[in-house]
Amino acid sequence: MEQLRKNLRQTTMIAFSITYLLAPLTSSSILFSISAFLLVIVVCQSLLLATPVNRYISITLFLTGSFLLFYKNAALNEWIVSIGANSGLVTLFIALPFLGFPLSYEDYHTTLKVLSAKYMKNDIYFGNLSHLITYCLSALLNLGSFPIIYNLFGNDTTSSQKEKTLRIAMTRGNTAAIFWSPNYVAVAVILYYLNIPWISIVPMGLALSLAIVLSTWFSTMLRVKFAGPQPVQKTVSLAGTDMNFRLVAKLAVIFITLLSLVAFLTIFTTWNILVIVPIVAIIFPLILALIQNKLLIYRQQLHNYYSTTLSNLKNEVIIFAAAGFFGKSLEITGVGKIVPSLLQLDNIHQPFLAILAIMLVMGVLAIVGVHPVVTSSAIAASIGADTLGLSLSAYAFALLAAYGLAVLVSPFSGMSLVMSGLTKRSAWEVSLLDNMLYSVGMALFFAAVIPFIK
Repeated sequence: MEQLRKNLRQTTMIAFSITYLLAPLTSSSILFSISAFLLVIVVCQSLLLATPVNRYISITLFLTGSFLLFYKNAALNEWIVSIGANSGLVTLFIALPFLGFPLSYEDYHTTLKVLSAKYMKNDIYFGNLSHLITYCLSALLNLGSFPIIYNLFGNDTTSSQKEKTLRIAMTRGNTAAIFWSPNYVAVAVILYYLNIPWISIVPMGLALSLAIVLSTWFSTMLRVKFAGPQPVQKTVSLAGTDMNFRLVAKLAVIFITLLSLVAFLTIFTTWNILVIVPIVAIIFPLILALIQNKLLIYRQQLHNYYSTTLSNLKNEVIIFAAAGFFGKSLEITGVGKIVPSLLQLDNIHQPFLAILAIMLVMGVLAIVGVHPVVTSSAIAASIGADTLGLSLSAYAFALLAAYGLAVLVSPFSGMSLVMSGLTKRSAWEVSLLDNMLYSVGMALFFAAVIPFIK
């Protein structure tokens, strides 16, 4: 019976995703309504499986949104639109694990291991290289990069100081890619609400992510210098193993091709980013498997995806669906227009202070368990860029920075929970204790720089 319920939930999730993606491709409102109905079923199936915090937050958002819609006497189509408001985010999270398939087509793991062994000469190199590789892989896999990186470098953490260096390098490397990678929920939701094309944020997004990279490198150097650097002791012998530059180049080509395909569809189609990225994530690994004659490995990965990955997707499903429902109910009922006055942002005439206020609100709420997707959706849907004296692009980057820093310090974020599971450290330690002072410093930096973006 338990296996039957599991299969039913996973099958419903797949049916929901396919229906959602077909709706804009066929311009069918009926398919959108069906996808909203299937999402309700998936949420009901996932509620009891979710963690208590996410369950209570989601139920609260659903009940509050329902009360607002009932109070307004919302029409049926308004209920459907509210239910399906974040269908794209749920589909994105369901589809993203497919992007990890190509890493199993070749022995990229050994290649990366040799690369790390060759260039990790001391603790500073150790921190900087692990940070840079996390940044690059996170842009492709998001949190899916964490087990790979920890498997590469975790055995080299011969002291608590090295372990702290590694986990800081990983969490901040993942945060750096949030400014531009289309594989991040933050990018998808904020661009969706602000109606900005993804390709337009890439150049400045790369520049802002570089600020995270450089600041992490600098802080690593200072921390290691003050702590007294120790040579990295490797527990895995790689003697006789040469660097396979062919695989390094192939991995780079895969990464560039993937991003180019997303950019191409963004420019030459009318689909939004929440349709483009899931389609690319699903189709690209299959095409690559056909080209490289890796269909057997692809089938194995597909089996693992269905039996393991899908069954673990529960917290993300309910929190994204609930956040979209709540945010759309605020918009439909007009309550969202009250949010600026509640936050008093319209009384802050300095963009620097307004950005800091957004970061403070999002960060504090994230620390107590409110997912940043909830806060960013509500703010983006109810507060205009002109209210804060910002350009639309600057507003997008302000929300992305606030989102990224909130995830960095929240013990309830997916990143902190994954890192906690890998390192066996508390979620509070790997989030708030490791990154609080750094996040405050970066918040001040971004609040000072972002207003100048046009």
